[in-house]
Amino acid sequence: MTTNKPRPCTLGKRHSWQYQQDVKITRVNGRSAQISLRGLYQCECGAKKYGGPSP
Repeated sequence: MTTNKPRPCTLGKRHSWQYQQDVKITRVNGRSAQISLRGLYQCECGAKKYGGPSP
């Protein structure tokens, strides 16, 4: 799985991620499927990411 790094924050030195909601992600591979529940986070500059906040 490849992850895309969000673009640098336009409002400050680092993103300030705010939790938005839980999102269900489904991956289908042949006869099996994988379902995971991830958090959706958004910065004030408009960037979004899935997963936990970076320390």
